[in-house]
Amino acid sequence: LRRRLKRAILGSLLFSQGTPMLLAGDDIGHTQFGNNNPYCQDNAITWLNWAMKDEALFKYVARLIELRKAYPALRRPYWYERHTCEHGRPRDIGWFNRAGEEMAIKDWDDPENQVLALYLSAAHPEDGEHLLLIFNADLTDQPFVLPKGQWHVQLCSTDEAPVAKPTPITRGQINVPATCLMLLSSTTGPDDEQLAKAAKPHKPSKPALLSVKRLALWDE
Repeated sequence: LRRRLKRAILGSLLFSQGTPMLLAGDDIGHTQFGNNNPYCQDNAITWLNWAMKDEALFKYVARLIELRKAYPALRRPYWYERHTCEHGRPRDIGWFNRAGEEMAIKDWDDPENQVLALYLSAAHPEDGEHLLLIFNADLTDQPFVLPKGQWHVQLCSTDEAPVAKPTPITRGQINVPATCLMLLSSTTGPDDEQLAKAAKPHKPSKPALLSVKRLALWDE
C-alpha cells in the first residue's frame, strides 16, 4: 500500500500546475524515517544511499517528467477562465464523478466519495490534447465512466512497467485500480458536440421566413 501511495502522490505532484517541488531522493525512494525537519542531521536520515536506489521508482518518475513535457495542458502559463462550456467557447477545466457526470455539490460533500477525475481541455491550440486525470483514493478497484472522447491510457501509477504504447479505450467505462492515479489523453473532448452545434449557422424557422416574405410583399 505504501508503495502504491508513493507512486500516486508523485504523479499528482508532477502533473500539478506550477513548478513541482521534488525533494532530493524522492525519485529513488529515500526516506527520512518520519523526520520532516532534518536540516541538522548529518547522518543516514539525510544521506542519499544510491546503492539502495529504487530503480523502478526512478524510471517511473522519469516517465512522469516525460509526460509533463509532452502535454502542455499540464503546465499552462495562464489562469483557468471557464469551468463550463458556453457561448461557443470550450471550458478550460472540469471535474467529473465516477458516473462520468460533472461533479455536483452533493458529490463534493459526500465523505464516501473517493473517486473523481480532473479534465483539462485543449482550449488553446498550444494545449495539445485533452487530458483526464482519474484519482482513486479507495482501497479497492473502482469502475469509472469516461466522459465523451477517444481516450487513451498514458499512465497508470500501479503499473510497474511504463506504458510502451498508449492503450485505446474502446468502451465507455474503465476499471481504476485501488489507490491509483491514471492519465488519459484524447484528441476529442466532452464539449466537442456542443461546440459543433454552436458553430452551425442558425437557420430561421418557417414562420420566421413567412413573416419576412409578408414584409417584402407589403413593401412592394
